[in-house]
Amino acid sequence: MSKKNIEKMHKEYSKPQLSRWQKQKKRQRIILWSGVGLIALVVLGLVGVYIWQEVAPLYRTVISVNGQKITMNDYIKVLRTTLQGETEEDLFYSAYYTGSALIESEIIEQGAAALNIAVTDEEVETYLSDYGLDKGRTPIVRSQLLITKLLDEYFKPQVPATAEQRNIEAMFLENEVQAGEIRAEIEAGASFADLAAEYSLDDYTKTNNGSVGMHPQEILTYLLGSTVPGDYAFASEAGSLSQPRPDSEKKKAEGYWLIQVIEKGTGDYEGQINVRVMLLSSEGEAQSIREQLVQITDPVQRNEEFANIADEQSQYDTGGKNGGLVGFIGQDVFSDVFDEAAFNLEVGEISQPVKDTSQTTTGGAWLVKVIEAATDAEVTVEDTNILANGLYSMWYTLAEGSAEIQSPTSEDIMFALGKIIGS
Repeated sequence: MSKKNIEKMHKEYSKPQLSRWQKQKKRQRIILWSGVGLIALVVLGLVGVYIWQEVAPLYRTVISVNGQKITMNDYIKVLRTTLQGETEEDLFYSAYYTGSALIESEIIEQGAAALNIAVTDEEVETYLSDYGLDKGRTPIVRSQLLITKLLDEYFKPQVPATAEQRNIEAMFLENEVQAGEIRAEIEAGASFADLAAEYSLDDYTKTNNGSVGMHPQEILTYLLGSTVPGDYAFASEAGSLSQPRPDSEKKKAEGYWLIQVIEKGTGDYEGQINVRVMLLSSEGEAQSIREQLVQITDPVQRNEEFANIADEQSQYDTGGKNGGLVGFIGQDVFSDVFDEAAFNLEVGEISQPVKDTSQTTTGGAWLVKVIEAATDAEVTVEDTNILANGLYSMWYTLAEGSAEIQSPTSEDIMFALGKIIGS
């Protein structure tokens, strides 16, 4: 057979064959493009799920202050810089306080802007560089720099250069009886400074031997944590020594326990005691109440009276005074002095007053001596700073109180921590 005939045979196809081949190729193209399309849909779906679950949450609002929004991504940037060295138990609290810090920063920035006070990006960058801080700290650093400018440019100029002032000595004592006794010693010639150093329950006056110095009245209140000494000083002449001035709000690192053992433990409670307690402001108060209780001979009535007084007068309160009932306790729950007294009591016995300087109570009495009075004395730099900070605190409190605030939810915090820990 010739080459020409062979070539001719190869080119001759029946119409049914051509039709089948064309249909087959068409099906192949359909299958191919369907597969490509399916893969594309799967990829797009995966991308969409990733964007929905991982990307989109980063750009949703987690903090808002008066409509100014902070995204999850911005929150995480700042949070990442605060978690270095934190224990696992502290992570949630750090994240919570980071949210609070961002809210505070935004309130400050908005308030400063209303006063035409601003910090440039260059100032922020310089601070970050000088102190080796991560750029994620930018919002916090900006607010810190703004506070300094607010104080220097807005609040300090509001503090007068001169003011009425008093130079005083003061001490805070357990009660009016003790204050009266010490006042008598001072009038008899004893040193106010020596007695304040020995007996004052206020840290400032104890450390400074009673000397407070020359200050405006607001500063006296700030330094001593009480309005009582300043009220007396500014209503008195130089050289005057106050009578005992009661102060029911002033706190002191001291209290007196009365302890009653109800039952001594056995079995699973071996070595423990079931106790009822009250924590009182002064030894005199505690002794008076004890004397009242021990005169009651009926045990049931004595227990009831102890509970009633504890509810009325005890300063020990952990979610409700409950008649002073603590329940079964072992040693080291309170303090060494508490344990020494409580674990040596018999059932039904009421302890003598137990002084405990690990506890905090309120109430006492001041003695105040006015050394010098001035109607128009120069306000010191230190006092100016304190007064300016007071003005700033009032300004911020008002701004915060009127702001519309959205804080991070627990779910926001957990999402942010997950992102940081997982990265």
